[in-house]
Amino acid sequence: MTWFSFALAGALCLALSRIVARRLLREQGDPLMFTAVNDFVAGIIILPFIFSDIHLPVMGVTWVYFALTTVFAFLSDWFAFRALRHIDVSVYQIIDQLRQPLLVVAGFTLFSEPITPIKVFGVLLITAGATLAVLDPRRLRPDGGVTLAILSMAFAAIAVVFVKFTIVDFSASAFASLELLGISALCIVAARCDHKRLLSEIRLSRWGLIAAGAFFGLSEVFDFTALQIGEVSRVVAVFQLSVIFTVLGGILILHERNRLTQKLIGTLLAVVGVFVLRI
Repeated sequence: MTWFSFALAGALCLALSRIVARRLLREQGDPLMFTAVNDFVAGIIILPFIFSDIHLPVMGVTWVYFALTTVFAFLSDWFAFRALRHIDVSVYQIIDQLRQPLLVVAGFTLFSEPITPIKVFGVLLITAGATLAVLDPRRLRPDGGVTLAILSMAFAAIAVVFVKFTIVDFSASAFASLELLGISALCIVAARCDHKRLLSEIRLSRWGLIAAGAFFGLSEVFDFTALQIGEVSRVVAVFQLSVIFTVLGGILILHERNRLTQKLIGTLLAVVGVFVLRI
């Protein structure tokens, strides 16, 4: 397989993971325990790849950055699954793209990365697309659950900043697997180690819960593989097609067809904005 095939497969698996999660959580389920099992399954799937590239941190500060990354990623995942109980998966995925503008600002502030006119244009397109996707013209206010999705996106952006500090002293596969397993452990701690609550969620969602975690883990594996053999800018651009796959899946599989034209235009603007930022 080529880097393009791996990146495309990763984008599709990420979309399937979110679609399955939305299908389960909009009807029933415990978002915290869902996060615990989802990330545990994903971490286990990635775990074997550690042995092909074992590189654990040698600097103590890297473990501090890793801990901060895990905490913010935990908050992001938890709020993401809480949001998916209330809003369409397509709307959630478009809101998630708002992390790109935040990362442009963070890159300028923390890493002295330049802000160019093309970046500003990309940011404006993403912001316009996300705003269009969530705004209900009948009431001129966002859909319910949007706040949770925005918080998830913001925590994800913060986690990515710490990832940039962490990954210089950490192999990608080991980092991803340990981070996901760490998020799962934090969920159990947040639930006060209530094993009955965990078992109840597993019995309730069953194989759908495992499938969501498996698709998420596979998306990470495919993405890592694509990054190893392809150019980063191209791989990231193809992986962003997950937005389109998620929107189409929400429409065709979950029948989320309210304000269809508005969502499609918002998706188009957000995707074009992401690709502009990759130029």
